[in-house]
Amino acid sequence: MGKKRHNIALLVAGFENTFVRQLCTGAMTAATETDSNLVVFPGKFINPPYYDKN
Repeated sequence: MGKKRHNIALLVAGFENTFVRQLCTGAMTAATETDSNLVVFPGKFINPPYYDKN
């Protein structure tokens, strides 16, 4: 049996933010360099106080 790979999960609010895209790009680079699996879960907050209903 071969070498085991680490699994990394990343929960982000969405991909429309430049910071989040850069974060995901960095995580993908790090996962590749460390031979790890990366799973990115996009999610949203439920009723955030800054939510614009318009």
